[in-house]
Amino acid sequence: MDHRVALESGTQLQLFNNNELFVCTIDSEIGRGASCIVYQVYRYTNTKDITYYRVKEFYPYNMKIIRDSNLNLIPDNQELFSNRKKEFCLDFSRSNDLYYSNGNYASMVNQLDVYESNGTIYILSSYSSNETLDTYCPESLKECIYLTKQVAYVLGKIHQQGYLYLDCKPENILVIDGIQKQIQLFDFDSLISIKNFHSNYKLSYTEGFSSIEVKTCNIKRIGFQSDVYGIGSLLFYLLFEKTPCAPDCEIDACYDFSKIKYNIKHCDDTLFRHLQNFFHKTLAVYYKDRFSNMEETIQALETLERLADEKEPRIYSTSIYSIPYFFGREKEFNDINELLKKEKCIFITGMGGIGKSALIKEYLVRYKNQFDMILYVSYKEDIVSTICDDFNIRINTLHQEENQKDRYFDQKIEMIQYLVEDTNSILVIDHFDGNFNEDVYKLLNLNLKIIFISRYLNCEEGVVYTVHELEKQCLQPLFEFHLHRSLKENEIYDFFNICQCIQNHTLVLELIAKQIYNSHITLKEASCLALKNGFTYIAKEKIDSQRGSIQDIIGALFSNRQLSKQKKSILKVASLLKNGMDIHLFQKTLKLETFDEINECIQEGWLMCEKDVVSLHRVIAQSIHHWKWDEESLYVAKIFLSYFYFQIHNELHVLNQNRWMHLKKYITYSIDILCQCKKEPVIQNCSIYLELLYVTLLNGVRFDEEFFLNHYSLFLKKEKNPVSLMKVYKAAILVHLDHHQINVVENLLKQAKELMKKSHRFIVSAHYYDLLSYYFDDLLNGNYDSEEVNEMDLRNRLLDSIDKTLYYSKYKMNHLYIKNLLAKTTILIRSGISSQNKIEKNIKQVYQWMQKNTDADVCFEFYLVCAWYFVYTQNDVEHTIECIKQAEIIKEQIYMTDLEKIEELYIPSANLLYECGYDQEAISYLEQGIQICLEHKNVKSYVRLEKELRNYISEI
Repeated sequence: MDHRVALESGTQLQLFNNNELFVCTIDSEIGRGASCIVYQVYRYTNTKDITYYRVKEFYPYNMKIIRDSNLNLIPDNQELFSNRKKEFCLDFSRSNDLYYSNGNYASMVNQLDVYESNGTIYILSSYSSNETLDTYCPESLKECIYLTKQVAYVLGKIHQQGYLYLDCKPENILVIDGIQKQIQLFDFDSLISIKNFHSNYKLSYTEGFSSIEVKTCNIKRIGFQSDVYGIGSLLFYLLFEKTPCAPDCEIDACYDFSKIKYNIKHCDDTLFRHLQNFFHKTLAVYYKDRFSNMEETIQALETLERLADEKEPRIYSTSIYSIPYFFGREKEFNDINELLKKEKCIFITGMGGIGKSALIKEYLVRYKNQFDMILYVSYKEDIVSTICDDFNIRINTLHQEENQKDRYFDQKIEMIQYLVEDTNSILVIDHFDGNFNEDVYKLLNLNLKIIFISRYLNCEEGVVYTVHELEKQCLQPLFEFHLHRSLKENEIYDFFNICQCIQNHTLVLELIAKQIYNSHITLKEASCLALKNGFTYIAKEKIDSQRGSIQDIIGALFSNRQLSKQKKSILKVASLLKNGMDIHLFQKTLKLETFDEINECIQEGWLMCEKDVVSLHRVIAQSIHHWKWDEESLYVAKIFLSYFYFQIHNELHVLNQNRWMHLKKYITYSIDILCQCKKEPVIQNCSIYLELLYVTLLNGVRFDEEFFLNHYSLFLKKEKNPVSLMKVYKAAILVHLDHHQINVVENLLKQAKELMKKSHRFIVSAHYYDLLSYYFDDLLNGNYDSEEVNEMDLRNRLLDSIDKTLYYSKYKMNHLYIKNLLAKTTILIRSGISSQNKIEKNIKQVYQWMQKNTDADVCFEFYLVCAWYFVYTQNDVEHTIECIKQAEIIKEQIYMTDLEKIEELYIPSANLLYECGYDQEAISYLEQGIQICLEHKNVKSYVRLEKELRNYISEI
């Protein structure tokens, strides 16, 4: 316990030395060290202003000292006290020498002079921050590393001057606020000269921040590496809020980085691997196992700082976990490992359900230390979709916000190549059933190992490795694991009979064991089923044709097992999910009161559940696909599809910032389901299928353009409602216009015109002329005020299409009518061909409609149109700016990609402000756009747009 008596606030100090008298007043005590108490003091200047200083009073903790009524310090051992005072003065001299050497003045507190008073000595310092690293809370993992690096830099300077610091604790490090946080060291009591260091030297140290050689005063081992330990312990403390203990200092220590107090969601395995190595090289017990100097330490911290930067591009490795019931395959592990040393690409093939995926996952778990990065993905409809899927391969600086997959694929390939350069990384593509096309060869050119897993022999590159049945000695422990007991002696014959009949097929063996465990079948009955439905001998080169036999056995197990109707429905609906679904959402969609039925299907082996995602094994899914849709299963499937239809429909009417995130989630599931339904004609004949396809096409085109292009023709063939058809025609025309496919657009316009002629309905005609206006607007390309004959003709045809849309939709005065009225008003304002009265009449009509209807899209466009109106016709700056602000507020309710925000809000706003003469404000909007572009610096469209924005600024 510290019994030292500090000077009270308000106490006047009269400090003397040979040169001057310094009078000041105690403001507060701000800290204590082993040799002193530190105060904040103040004094008045000649101008009557207050200036603040720091004063260190020599007052050792481990000596018997009393403070008398006159504030004097009276030690019981005057000689020892005097000697310690001399050391205290030497500390001042050393720190003063350091302060003015080698550019240290910015990173060390400036100690001004030494004074005497009250029977002791005082060191006066300039004012500095009150906050030290033990009270300051860094904002992020990166800032912790940055501050530690600054400390290491200062210690490196101290080492260059021939000193060791040896007390790198948070209380000794001041944090200075600024654009970037800076640090200052202020306690140099433990500072020692390397040259004058001797065995009688008594070291002071702080438990937890000092190395073993400092704590034991092992002179021969104390050196630069002792301060290296201090740097490691400082970063450890900042991250874990505790000092390292003995196990943390082992040379092979493992650290639980999930306990870091900062958000580490953006971090990847590369950072954690380097962080673990950093602690191994700084906290090691033996000094020679640490970094040898501060230069090496700083270099490692710079790498950590770069890896901890959230804006630094990185790929997130796939989390792969060991399978608890994996047996055998030691030969396969060795074979694959040797192949990967020599080959760039391996093609793993074998019978469905034989254990190919499990083999590779277990291999990656066991050999993970050989790889810097592991990517494990499931193949989608093609290699472009597989790589572009950000759930498959996540790169923090790339996001698929636009619908041009081919371009995004190239960007992602380019970024992967950059990130895997000089690494030993591996990519596994499971369930591959594509062809070796140009896109696959782009993958093969990357600097990483690639493993394809497939049942099909379609390999054109690399080495084929066929996975055969599990070795016999491993079959029994696998079977017993799923049986939850050992086989009895009288069961061995039936067990081996089963193995022989199913040719040691792993998946089927697991299924049989689970059925027996759940009392749905006896071992004897299973043996008879296997004998009746088992595999016939098939030549190895026709291994894939065994799928029929697998389905026969699975079907037999299913038929023999009296599954409830509810479980049959669950499995049949699960076959509509290629990529699985969160188990909680799956329960909700099926309107199940509990998880009991789903859990039983998992226990019995029909369903898989990994990280709360429930799915069917591909082999089982194929078998269930052949089951007929009975009345109960079809009813549940309709409920299942209806859930997503209503969720997508409802999310469109929710006005909050999360709605588009939720909408994208439901559309992603819907796309997965609809793709699987291509194989289910019974489902396609249900009305809910078309309804779900309709809302997914219209609202999912911004998320997955490829799905839209592959499915809208199917909708156009099946749908009968002409209004729905017109809306899909419009969406298709907009997509093809974006791709400059004019021939396709004109063909779709012909089909839409025929539909309009057959319908004889005003609303259908309104939709037709609406989509026709988009066609003319695209051809005109914004040249509304042109006097060229061809462009004037296009403008007239555009206005004619809008007028016909207004005519056919005016009886309903709906969203379609208002949007076209705004479009016409914009053209009239910008072309200058209409009277002000007509423009104002249109604006007033839209405003009156808005009083009765809430539509964020219309409101956003309305305020931008009004802004153009005030600029061109009124020259009213105040109202123009107010309209821009209103549009900016409303945009928060509308889903926009960052690209759309720049093109539809920031650039128009800048143009409007420029027209008003507000050049700096216009530049500010353009700079906001540039800042967004820099956040997408690896996406070409943003790079292009950034250049355009900079050109706009230079023009202004």
